[in-house]
Amino acid sequence: MSCSGAQNSHTVQWERQSTWLSHLRKEKCRLESSGVEGFDLLESMATLSIEHKLATHKDRCSRCWHARLHCICSRLEGLVMHPNDISGSYEVKILILMHHKEFMSAGNSAKLILQMFPRFTELYIFGREGDTERLLKDVNVDHGKTIVLWPGIDAMSTADLMNQINAEAVATESDGSSKDVQIRAIVLDGTYNQARNMYKSLRKRWGSLLPAAVSLRPYSESMFHRAKKNYGKAHLQQQRQQSDTVLRVSTAEACGILLCELNVGGRVVLDRVTQAVKMNNDALKYSRYHLTGD
Repeated sequence: MSCSGAQNSHTVQWERQSTWLSHLRKEKCRLESSGVEGFDLLESMATLSIEHKLATHKDRCSRCWHARLHCICSRLEGLVMHPNDISGSYEVKILILMHHKEFMSAGNSAKLILQMFPRFTELYIFGREGDTERLLKDVNVDHGKTIVLWPGIDAMSTADLMNQINAEAVATESDGSSKDVQIRAIVLDGTYNQARNMYKSLRKRWGSLLPAAVSLRPYSESMFHRAKKNYGKAHLQQQRQQSDTVLRVSTAEACGILLCELNVGGRVVLDRVTQAVKMNNDALKYSRYHLTGD
């Protein structure tokens, strides 16, 4: 695309975005004047934003969220994990709670997990009307074996979690087998600040119903494009000084690490997730080159 063509395209996009933001501000004022506030206001505005994305992103693939020209779904098919590929000590169901601003973002990584583990994942969007309540119903199916991935001070490790499950099996005089145990893991998907705000919101709204927090211990640097771009050498150096681990990884990588630490599927699961993240990174680079010619 020529420089003038790219500039005109960006101008049109900027004008459309300005018009949409003006509409959002007016709608927010209308809702507030009607007495809508707090989480109800957030849900109303987020749901409106989601509907806008669905209406204006029809040129994107509905699964990988890239422009159809750069769709990666056919290549992701070779990385899909089937039930026979994910045998292990436990069954794991991943409940992804995605921040509404991440929805339809080509750079998002959680969408990769939805495609790679279709039988073991469920998507909930934080801010979409009804999704938080729907997630709570899923949590209450077996609250005692549901966790939320969050690196809090009081979070337990996956080793602690497995010891707890095994102890409960002994206490109930079962045969000690954990093969039929299903661990349900809520995975918060968004930037660190978005994830922190979602965790605070769940803690406030759910209270004692909020599942126990579990933290992971990734031992390699994230392959995620945002991590490589934003963390920088100073951030990584600070992390290495504080700990042998690199704490912040993408949602997809966190899911792969969780399964690996729970001995579900073995190292191959994490390797395939890493391949998918790199594949998504490459698609982003290619699409940007196609738009700018840089």
